[in-house]
This record gives sequence, structure tokens and C-alpha cells, in this order.
Amino acid sequence: MKPAFDSIVYCDASVRNDHHGIGICLLDAQGRLVRRASKRLVPVGRNNTEVEAVAVLEAASMAIKRGAKAVRIYTDSLSLVSAVRSGRAKSRVIRAFVQRVKELRLRIKLSIKWVRGHTGHRWNTLCDYLAKNAKWTLFERLAIRLNQSVSLRKLRLVS
Repeated sequence: MKPAFDSIVYCDASVRNDHHGIGICLLDAQGRLVRRASKRLVPVGRNNTEVEAVAVLEAASMAIKRGAKAVRIYTDSLSLVSAVRSGRAKSRVIRAFVQRVKELRLRIKLSIKWVRGHTGHRWNTLCDYLAKNAKWTLFERLAIRLNQSVSLRKLRLVS
């Protein structure tokens, strides 16, 4: 019997002061880890739910790039899962997220499920660790420094 989903993805987000990070674990249909990733983000959302939305979209993108046609994504954000189920959200960012999920569902079979966070669940715990410890890549650090340097020159703070 063929599994209902060819990819299973767990994701989590971390928002602490100026650190916004996401962690993703991509599994095959048999539950074997295929890829794990972490990404530090320029502050993209006002709250954890909005950053969790970014994590879910990144998780879907990772699975689609791998050729997945049926993806189940687990997140520990119950409010995000509720927004997808109901199709309603107060936040403009979450409304845009819900719309993007609808668009993705036209291309692939996509299921977004809730997993209880911080209870020792193997993949959620790993995603939480990846999100909290996400680092800038060398290229991103250079781009940030270059951008700061250009900004300082514009303000004539540096010659």
C-alpha cells in the first residue's frame, strides 16, 4: 500500500529579541530524515505565529523542490493550523499565508497538522533547536555588513 504522503516535514520558529530563526526537518514517506535546515531571518514578523508561517512555507518549498506531490507539514503553532482550517485570520500576514496555502493546494496535496511543542517529540525538538540556533550564512553576514556600510555612508557617519 502506498503511503498517503511522500514527504513529511516538521518545522518550528523562534523569535527572541532580534533573532528570528526557523528549523525544518524533511522526512521521506518511511519517516527517515532526508534533510534538516535552519535559517536565520531578518525580523520578518511581529510575533511567533507570523514567523511560524514563514517556516511552514519554507518547509513546503523544500519538499516541492525535492519533487514531493503529497506533503504533510507539522507545526507546533495551533493558531496557524486553526487559521488554515477556518480560512480566517486577523493578521494581514496570516491572511496572506492562508491564501498562499490555498494556492499551493492547487499544485500539490498539502496537509498542515499540529504537533504539541516542547513535550520531547523527536522532530519538533530538533526543529526547535535548529530555529533557536540558526546562524547567518557567510554571504548573508557580508551582505548585512555591506548594507550597513552603505547606510552609514549615506548618513555621512563614515567617510
